[in-house]
Amino acid sequence: MSEIFPRERPAEPMAFTGERMTTGLGGQIEIEHLHRYFLARELARGKDVLEIACGEGYGAALLAQVANSVIAFDVSATAVAHARRSYRRPNLTFALGDARRIPAADASVDVVTSFETLEHFDAHEQFYAELRRVLRPGGVLIISTPERTVYSAPGTIANPHHVRELTQDEFLTGLGNLFPHVGILLQRPMLGSVMLPAPGYDAAGPVACFEQLGPDAFEADTALPRGLYMVAYASDQPVTLPAASVYIETSELALRDARTEQVIARQRAQLAAEQAAAQAQQELIEAIRTSTSWRLTGPLRVIGRRLGRLARAPAAPVPPAAETAAPETGPPILTPAQAARQQEALGHNIAPPALSIAIGVVTYDNPPEQLRRCFASAAPALQRAGGTARLLAMDNGAPSEAHAGVEWLPSQGNIGFGRAHNLLMAAAFEGGAELYIAANPDGAFHPDCVVALARMVAAREGAALVEAAQFPAEHPKTYDPVTLETAWAPGACLAIPRKLFDATGGFDPAFFMYAEDVDLSWRARALGFPVLIAPHAWFLHAVTNRPDEAARRRAMLSSNLLLARKWGADGAARQAARELAEAGWPVPDASPAPVPAGWRLIADFSHGGSFSGIRW
Repeated sequence: MSEIFPRERPAEPMAFTGERMTTGLGGQIEIEHLHRYFLARELARGKDVLEIACGEGYGAALLAQVANSVIAFDVSATAVAHARRSYRRPNLTFALGDARRIPAADASVDVVTSFETLEHFDAHEQFYAELRRVLRPGGVLIISTPERTVYSAPGTIANPHHVRELTQDEFLTGLGNLFPHVGILLQRPMLGSVMLPAPGYDAAGPVACFEQLGPDAFEADTALPRGLYMVAYASDQPVTLPAASVYIETSELALRDARTEQVIARQRAQLAAEQAAAQAQQELIEAIRTSTSWRLTGPLRVIGRRLGRLARAPAAPVPPAAETAAPETGPPILTPAQAARQQEALGHNIAPPALSIAIGVVTYDNPPEQLRRCFASAAPALQRAGGTARLLAMDNGAPSEAHAGVEWLPSQGNIGFGRAHNLLMAAAFEGGAELYIAANPDGAFHPDCVVALARMVAAREGAALVEAAQFPAEHPKTYDPVTLETAWAPGACLAIPRKLFDATGGFDPAFFMYAEDVDLSWRARALGFPVLIAPHAWFLHAVTNRPDEAARRRAMLSSNLLLARKWGADGAARQAARELAEAGWPVPDASPAPVPAGWRLIADFSHGGSFSGIRW
């Protein structure tokens, strides 16, 4: 017997960011999502339901039409606030939630839905365990994710929001490790014709699928070919899959798809414009790079003034740890109270501190003009900061030429980024320094960079890890626009106070190159030190001496593997090992000493090598 039920729409759709499905779109993407919710709606009748990654909230509202209760979680505060405003039912609750640590009691719900969530983070096994934990005996999970070999087939453009996609075998194996009974449907949006048994007649044979392959050929199959998405049912009891499920779209598809394409086209045009602007900035910086150190100072001040407005408009807040989808971004509007707190975080409410500061530079076969530029910019930046100052350096590669005012520590060979900086830091602090700034040799200091870093360190009484803002390409990590806290701080230009060095021991020497700054940041946070960005501390970092792409990727994967092992992220470790093996590179056997179990909640491997939500 048929049922007619209303469509759920908000008064105003959320803006489409290219990631979350919103009711402002139509066409194929809408068909895919609505069909999944219609299936889940049948399971939800009279049940207590938990929705993971609810986004705009339209799906949870559909479930609440028939469910006893629906609790819908999302990591985006913007999405949750929008859903609360848009969908009001006495049996429907929206809340912030983390897929890896679901804020729900054991055995508290009958049905869990999670559509297009899994691929956005890496901790799948932990997520499955959480889903099993919250389900009551006999409860059912309905979950979907793209099929990697179809969705990301060779030659297709990778989805930048996806961290770990699965094949059908990987999906079934992961679910089967925790759920005794698993069934799977394949989903593929299409235009075509449907034939189903008439009422009272059961299907007697296999599915008959036919597909047009170009103008002159057709394909016949007994299963759905090239299923783009997988929709799984999982339970501790036998599950019954629908014999078939059909969603019939009767709207003007061509017009709706055109509207969707217009939205996507506008996004692509905006991205192209941003890339063109970034290229123009890169060309400007390259012109600076090839000039003499005498001519450098003037252009740096000009660039600082031109880009200063960016520093005064901090990006979107740091999202909760382990978010499951890309956060919404946009320049925040601060209240007067928030602006006052931001000024305190910047150290603008205290007198400029006259700290004893040392800058340390580790070289590796850098061109002489690069080192001249770095040291020439460091000297006036230290002088402007006041207090006593030292400029230290160590060669990890071939010996560098002497530079006036630079103290060179004896080379220990190519001992790695972190170990070399630890030796420089120890020398600096033994000599009375209160603050050490690690700086890449291929960068240059804005004259006010050290002052801005010192202010923020002093504002936290010498107990914070503070990164400079890199330009012309600012690091895309999110950070809180009020407190300026961020998930981790890159080592390109990093202020490390004596208190933090004493507490952490500096960089972990187990990391030769890459990820040592992520590890130090996480350890600092675990010990109670905030990790901050100084948006007014500009450090020119045009990244001109990177190794070749293959070597850099191998080094990054190897370091990511060690980081995952140290921080107890088994899924991320397996992923890094798999990517190394697939590329034909050896998988390291080493494993740094593990961190305490209580620290592991700080680590965020849900964004792949970004280790944080990103603004773009």
